[in-house]
Amino acid sequence: MDLSQGLLLKNLILHGHRKDYRVKFHPGINIIYGDVDTGKSSILRLVYYLLGGKQIKIDEEISSSVKYAVLEISVNGTPYCISRDIFNPARDIDVYSCKYSEISKSFPEKYKSSIIRHYVAVAQKYSN
Repeated sequence: MDLSQGLLLKNLILHGHRKDYRVKFHPGINIIYGDVDTGKSSILRLVYYLLGGKQIKIDEEISSSVKYAVLEISVNGTPYCISRDIFNPARDIDVYSCKYSEISKSFPEKYKSSIIRHYVAVAQKYSN
């Protein structure tokens, strides 16, 4: 299997008020396991949201300790980091064309969230 092709998850980083949290993904299949109420579903919801999901259900532990989230990915071997506000899904999505370790030296492309695109499309439909 050629792991340089397609979309590969590398890291999920949650920037906290006091510390950052990181979930590392490995090439191939990753199994997310753990005791009840340890964040397995939160990881999946955050990945979905960072890849463009319209909204996210945030557990109390995350909402009280995390400021925003970043998903480091590779698309056909090219690194990207997707940064998104987890409290306001209408805010722009920042996409950096670099590895996470280089994000402070990069400037992001800004993309409108799917929520904003939906409301703009509805407004345009009714204005015509």
